[in-house]
Amino acid sequence: LNLKIDVDAAGEIQVLQDNINTMIANLRDTTLANKEQDWLKGNLARISGLMQGRRDLDDVASLIMSEL
Repeated sequence: LNLKIDVDAAGEIQVLQDNINTMIANLRDTTLANKEQDWLKGNLARISGLMQGRRDLDDVASLIMSEL
């Protein structure tokens, strides 16, 4: 997704080139956002699982700090 079409063109070919480059940039941005969301969701699930059943606030705080 690091590619960019660079053709010496005009008219419809130039419009097509611009549209394809825009689609590539949008796909790159969406892929990055999805990776970040996956990382966040995965880590939230992991920490939630570790916290499950713990009632003591100091214990929970210590657990969270050790994971950071």
